[in-house]
Amino acid sequence: MESDAERLFRRLLDGISKGDWSNLAELYADDALVVIPFAGIQGLRLEGRKAIADHFARASAAPFSIRPTNVRIHRTEDSEAIVGEFDYELVARDGTVRGVVPNIQWLKAKDGLIVQSRDYHHHEAIAAAAQSALAEA
Repeated sequence: MESDAERLFRRLLDGISKGDWSNLAELYADDALVVIPFAGIQGLRLEGRKAIADHFARASAAPFSIRPTNVRIHRTEDSEAIVGEFDYELVARDGTVRGVVPNIQWLKAKDGLIVQSRDYHHHEAIAAAAQSALAEA
């Protein structure tokens, strides 16, 4: 049987792939915590649904869409947590893939909402893909 964490992780990736940025924060608890350790030198800490919604709003302005591929979900000893391992294909508006970025995400869910997440993305590769897409625009 699929856990809440697995279901929420799949819904999150589905929303990202559809570019449904405005609804993704609804998957998170009001007091959720998202930590993105490799975002810049000091990392990024998003505390609360509003901060998470603002983050997704900024992501919606990217000059490319994001297509999750090679998704693998690993269960943990904690029944409320999973580790997701996946790639993002960064697709320019003309349909060309500008990069493939490896990702790992640890996610914890309670009461049908994401309460904690640690997102490990390759931010240099994402920035390079953005520059490439903008240069072509």
